[in-house]
Amino acid sequence: MIDRRCGGCHQKTAILPRSLSDGRGISFWNFSRDDPRLKPSRHIVFNLSRPEKSLLLLAPLAEKAGGLELCRDPKGKPIGVLTTTADPDYQKLLAMVAAGKDNMERIKRFDMPGFQPRPEYVREMKRFGILAAGLPPDSQIDAYATDRKYWQSLWYRAILATGKQTAAGP
Repeated sequence: MIDRRCGGCHQKTAILPRSLSDGRGISFWNFSRDDPRLKPSRHIVFNLSRPEKSLLLLAPLAEKAGGLELCRDPKGKPIGVLTTTADPDYQKLLAMVAAGKDNMERIKRFDMPGFQPRPEYVREMKRFGILAAGLPPDSQIDAYATDRKYWQSLWYRAILATGKQTAAGP
């Protein structure tokens, strides 16, 4: 749908993501704020909290249907890409984003309430002595506090002549 109905205008740096995970070659670890590909990135056009508010759905949707009607021809005249929310292509896009929301609510992102680290993380934190070895598998774990404790375990601690350690700190 995106290629068929949007691809004619959205080319080069304005290419739209084709899926919820389409990074379009942008490195979010090493990027430039001047990169024009950031504007239509997946982080901007998809709303996994409220799928119906996704820019990818609202931008081409006619104002009379509740959209932003941002799609224009070269002369600035609105192009009726999606005229109604009943359009099958609108419904396909909405279903894709809604499925992404459902998946995110199921697996939880690290900053979401109810997030539980993967078993491999828990295993390694136990191995390093950060979490108690006998911690039950279904225990709620505060990943932020666990990470903080892990990194603090790597801080340098000088041994004083008295045999006591200095306070830990960066």
